[in-house]
Amino acid sequence: MKPHTVRFQKGYFLVELVIVIVIIGICIVPIAIALGEGAYQAQTNEIKSVATSLAEAKMEEIFNKSFLAVGNVSQTSFSAPFSTYSYDVVCNYVASSSLNTPSGSATEYKRVLVRVYHGGSVCVQLVGLRTDYLNVE
Repeated sequence: MKPHTVRFQKGYFLVELVIVIVIIGICIVPIAIALGEGAYQAQTNEIKSVATSLAEAKMEEIFNKSFLAVGNVSQTSFSAPFSTYSYDVVCNYVASSSLNTPSGSATEYKRVLVRVYHGGSVCVQLVGLRTDYLNVE
């Protein structure tokens, strides 16, 4: 009788190969999801960053006007390369005692709201207060 010897086989069994493929598949799914979410967040952050810069520039432009020239602006598109963004401006006279409540009459203070839209929805809102500093006592 021959003694029983163990032979080492070269290569991989089909079962081992399937196990490796399953493990790789399980690992790839979360990585792919994370990459997709990261790309979406990067795009969203870029849109908000551009909208914030446009709103700040528009607010500065408004504040450089005289007090009486500051007024409402209906929704208007920005020029290229920002034509996918639009803005509107809402100005209300407010009393010094309540800066968030519109006043029924003219005062020395105007509350200025600049809204920047992207894709039809509000992306950024900035609120500022413009004073008629020449007439404030």
